[in-house]
Amino acid sequence: MGRPVTRLSADRLPETATAKDSRWRPPQGRAKRLPLAPLVRDRGVLAAVAAGVLTFTVAASALVWSTHGGKAMLDLDLTFSSNACCRLTVWVNDFREGPAAVLAIRPGERATYSVPIYHPHISRLRIDPGGVTGSSVIIHRVWVARGSSAVAALDSASLRRYGLARASSRPLAHGVEFRAEAPNPSLDSDVSLAAHASGFRLFLQKVKSHPLDYFAALIVIAAVLTLPLALASRRQIPLVVALLGALIAVRALPRLLVHLRVGDDVGEAVGYAVYSGFPKRHDQLVLGFTALAAVGVPALVLGAERLFRRGRAEAERAPFVTSSSRASKLLPLAVVALLAFFFVPDLHRELARARANVYLPDWDANNLLFWHYLQQRGLVPTKDFFYPYGLQYLFTTGLPWGNVIAYLSYMLFWTYLVVGTHLVLARFFVARALVLRFSFVSAILVSAVLGGFLPLESRYIGALSVVLMYGAIDPRRDGWLSWKRALLAAALAQLILFEAAQAIYTVPAIAFLVLVELMGAPWRSALRHVARELVTLAVPLATAVAVLALLGQLGGTIDFYTQVSAETIAWATPSNIVLWIARPDELSGFLYWAIPVTVALGTAGVLTRARPIRAAHALVAALGLLGFMMMQKQVVRPGIQTAIWLPAVYGLLLWLVIESSLARVRHRAALTALAGALGGLTVFGAGYEAGLRQLGDGPARLVRSLDALATDRAGAAKVDRTGFAPYRFAHFTVYSDVLDELRREPAVLESRPIWFLGDDSPIAMMLGLRWPYYFATYFEASPIDWQRKLVRQLEREPPALVVWNRESMIFDGVPNYVRDPLLFDWAIRNLAPEKSVGSFELLRPRRAGEPIRLAWWRSRLGDVVDLEHIPQYTHVQGGGCASVPPCRSYVIVDFADGGSLPSSASVLLVVGGLPFRVAFAPVPGQTRYVLDLDRLWFWPAAPLDRSVDLQSIGGATMSLATRRTGPGVLY
Repeated sequence: MGRPVTRLSADRLPETATAKDSRWRPPQGRAKRLPLAPLVRDRGVLAAVAAGVLTFTVAASALVWSTHGGKAMLDLDLTFSSNACCRLTVWVNDFREGPAAVLAIRPGERATYSVPIYHPHISRLRIDPGGVTGSSVIIHRVWVARGSSAVAALDSASLRRYGLARASSRPLAHGVEFRAEAPNPSLDSDVSLAAHASGFRLFLQKVKSHPLDYFAALIVIAAVLTLPLALASRRQIPLVVALLGALIAVRALPRLLVHLRVGDDVGEAVGYAVYSGFPKRHDQLVLGFTALAAVGVPALVLGAERLFRRGRAEAERAPFVTSSSRASKLLPLAVVALLAFFFVPDLHRELARARANVYLPDWDANNLLFWHYLQQRGLVPTKDFFYPYGLQYLFTTGLPWGNVIAYLSYMLFWTYLVVGTHLVLARFFVARALVLRFSFVSAILVSAVLGGFLPLESRYIGALSVVLMYGAIDPRRDGWLSWKRALLAAALAQLILFEAAQAIYTVPAIAFLVLVELMGAPWRSALRHVARELVTLAVPLATAVAVLALLGQLGGTIDFYTQVSAETIAWATPSNIVLWIARPDELSGFLYWAIPVTVALGTAGVLTRARPIRAAHALVAALGLLGFMMMQKQVVRPGIQTAIWLPAVYGLLLWLVIESSLARVRHRAALTALAGALGGLTVFGAGYEAGLRQLGDGPARLVRSLDALATDRAGAAKVDRTGFAPYRFAHFTVYSDVLDELRREPAVLESRPIWFLGDDSPIAMMLGLRWPYYFATYFEASPIDWQRKLVRQLEREPPALVVWNRESMIFDGVPNYVRDPLLFDWAIRNLAPEKSVGSFELLRPRRAGEPIRLAWWRSRLGDVVDLEHIPQYTHVQGGGCASVPPCRSYVIVDFADGGSLPSSASVLLVVGGLPFRVAFAPVPGQTRYVLDLDRLWFWPAAPLDRSVDLQSIGGATMSLATRRTGPGVLY
């Protein structure tokens, strides 16, 4: 048999090959030159090198110049009281942009706190000095510094003009003292401070201070500019028009949708977004139309162009079947080895740190710590207590093995990412073309790691790696038992067990790849393809389900994911989606724009290219859809931008290297220009020094870790034994008095059930208590089904003692008795006060025949319930019925059409002879508001003695309605 003939297509040619001859030969009759000679004579190579050097030089020079003479900083000379905790938050000018700095407080000492500023002039300053009632801060001086020089300062009169929220003030000889009268005090004032630096220089300082933001921004900008600048012919102009049209459409969305009223449903849960009048459905609608514009506009433009030219689709080309060189196969192994050494932990050092570690009060940290505590007490996450992160609890099983499991698990995701990238590129390119493209993507990836932009615990790369592994499978070559499918199955099973939400993110991307593969396929072939893909995905899903079932966690996991819609409302906070679109100047905005750019470029490639390269463009669009899924979470609850940035821009990186129809010289120059700019930003912005030291120390850390595993078992056991020792909670001074009292309580001494009406789980850890209930915070239990679940647990196993921190009544912007009315309803009907200890109340079960202490609860919770914007989303539901349980009572407030609305309104209620007011916030354009009385904490307390003043709002018609509403409706 003869040797098989390799068939080439124009899309698959190595970069140094032509259709006539794929080999380069030296000129005849001349002496052979050095191997670099062809590269030196290649104008494309020279242009690429020049572009890279130029952008590196410009970026480096600009960043160095920006901080010459010192950065502009806002300095605050403050003295905090010894009981102050925990973080100082400073806001400058436009508060919608978020805080300018969040700094750790140094209790009991005078110190200077420095805040970077990026505005030439400061006109407004807000300071949030911690969150402890009774703590104080003295502001001695506030000034703007450049280097060691003060260039502007606030006078003493400006310090005294602060507007106060939950705080009081008194002047001192050298400053002003502010005392917190309630949790989360705030100081806000109009000021006038000049930075004495140009806006451009401050912008460069911002770039240098936030290198990750502009690392991602440069990738997005490079993709947008590369297409028009590197067009190979005028026939490609419709591609530019398609991209530009998609971007214009996305930019116009906020203006087009601004008057579209879309309200959230409050029937399942209440969160800060709906409570404050910023419904998430509007933001989600904008995001959905963004994806639609990114797909639809290119489809319309390119479809119209094809009809106008009456052209035919490009004929399908034969796939390029070959084997990559051995050197190209070694490249991903080298990258994985580099990452493995960079991320390898030092278990000796971590054990030493753990032995001396003390915990700091923090809501998120308290939850993670409490989950670990419950796990150590023998409870199973998800099965016995709320836990949203799959099997990640194994990472905290204790030193050193928890750390080893975490390292190996995350490194598997990194390996899937690198290998998946190589397999994707190897599907379409070979030899030198493959090596160059993979090296380019890997270099940017490694640069981000060395620059500190990508920690080992980058959760969202798991979903990215699974989509890449799926995109690497060639349906025509990789059969049912292909090793690629086996590798995909392993990656997907691990991802589902790691966190099922991450696997859900991949569904639209994988579905899109399947649909593209079906384009033009005969129906029988399409059915076989769909069946094979379903089996490929079903195997890891079944494996993960079996593992969760064996661990007893399947039911809890299913329950968690059936509450997704309620969780979205309950945990949502307002986002700056309009600013992300209209004025992208930070990471969230750059990532938002990366989504439509990626989807539009990938869609254009799918519509204009033939096989096999069409599959590469389909993967680009699929990665854009993956970023879209992750951006939904960012829109619902902002703050994950630093975790999702790589999946958001990875499709653009792939597009830059797989797009082979552009002019070669300009395309190469664009790639090297991007690499040079990113290199300058990383070296002179983030700095490589720490990353290079960490990489160089990798082998030594590995040796020390192996030694710790072999010889320091006693040290690890001691860490586990003392993980919740009293000294580790030394900073939790707010609990000192109540702890002393609880240690004398019979219920604690007898280990009877204790429940915390609130978010004070550290008390349970400090007392070593058992925890018989599923939820431990108001926030976690806020969906109504979960409130009912907790109430059923409380009824089955009533607590012998309840600890309630009455000052912890607002979290995430929502009063807790508004967020969790069922829990307070149960508490008021079943508990009675026993004693007060500072801000804490100890409650006991209410005895038979003992009246509800409504006046006592009113003295603690207040006589006003502010529902803010909830009544505009509440609807009267169900059929009519008599005014007795199980009916629900509603007050319906109707304002006249076209009339002026008050900024706030309230309804007077009298329950048990005590007056209460229910306040809400009317909004322009809505005249009807519904108040659900049965969700007010005081309303069920005296069902036979309550009334409503239907004349308490001037200019409005009020009525009382009763309806037979199901128990599964919150408001």
